[in-house]
Amino acid sequence: MKDEEKNSFNLMNLYQEQDKLVSAFKFDLDNEAASGRTLTEDEMYDYIVEWADGQYVYYWDQWSIATACRFSADGDFSQVFEIAKHLSDGDVDNLMAVCTTMFVEHCIREQFAGYEIVGDEEVA
Repeated sequence: MKDEEKNSFNLMNLYQEQDKLVSAFKFDLDNEAASGRTLTEDEMYDYIVEWADGQYVYYWDQWSIATACRFSADGDFSQVFEIAKHLSDGDVDNLMAVCTTMFVEHCIREQFAGYEIVGDEEVA
């Protein structure tokens, strides 16, 4: 084993995680639309916040996501960690939880911000 392999650890692939989140959110959103639910742009924002809060409830998942954000070369993901530092209460577990929720919200908003779900009669 090479020295750099012994001294490194694998960070979660945030891009793969982002793809999984977007797919899961789209699936849930399609179910909402199929059930006849409509969402304004503001309601979509609230739905994203609510949906994001239900993801990654286990601390080991939160730590994996937040650590990957902290050390990410992608400016958007590292910015998520920096913002979470300002919003957390100083407790490291809280920081990891806040960062993870913000990561989910960032991923979903990047794809779905500004969207609405309208009823069929509104489209026609």
